[in-house]
Amino acid sequence: KMGAWHIPEKAANLRALYAHMWCYPGKKLLFMGCEFAQSHEWNHASSLDWHLCQYPDHEGVRRLVRDLNKLYVAEPVLSLNDFNAHGFRWVTCHDADANLIAYLRMDPFEQTLFLVVAHFGGATRTYPVGVPRRGFWREVINSNSEYYGGTGLGNDGGREAVAMERDGFAQGIDQRLNAGMLGLHRGLIDDQPRTDVSNQLLCFQTVGPQGVAGIDHIDDQIGRASCRE
Repeated sequence: KMGAWHIPEKAANLRALYAHMWCYPGKKLLFMGCEFAQSHEWNHASSLDWHLCQYPDHEGVRRLVRDLNKLYVAEPVLSLNDFNAHGFRWVTCHDADANLIAYLRMDPFEQTLFLVVAHFGGATRTYPVGVPRRGFWREVINSNSEYYGGTGLGNDGGREAVAMERDGFAQGIDQRLNAGMLGLHRGLIDDQPRTDVSNQLLCFQTVGPQGVAGIDHIDDQIGRASCRE
């Protein structure tokens, strides 16, 4: 029921929507079968359409939901302060022409910062987004990863913030965005050893092109078994 004509486009829009749902404040709810984009309405009298997971579009949605769940458990910033303003800040929410929103999730002391850039438009674009911290912003989730059934277009594991006046900040990063894509970046403290970043990016590359970075801290081995795991 996603707005698009072809199934890969529907799946891309759904992956972006799910990633936004997990990153945005509020508790999460899915009906049975939604975790792998079941085509039919859930029917209590029959089993779920598990056979759909043989197709990359459905299996990719399942993989993304699994990794979002792991990240949600491992990063309290994404689940705490759901009902107050301490854990959320808009970066941009006014560019209707680009069909894009961006916001921050953070702890009250801003020691941990996540930048969420959700692009729901149909074009591929490079878009500058302001950030509150200098240094490297590591790409943690890219809903357009080939591992999730996307095209693989992303931000090469992260972006270094550069001086620019954008969204009320003195620095920003340029985001490469595919149609129907959400990118989640974590800001790294300036004095954090960059060798840690290299190790995390290496793990990210072994999972999938432009895919998950840092999930190795949640589970040393992301399984690629069937959709029943």
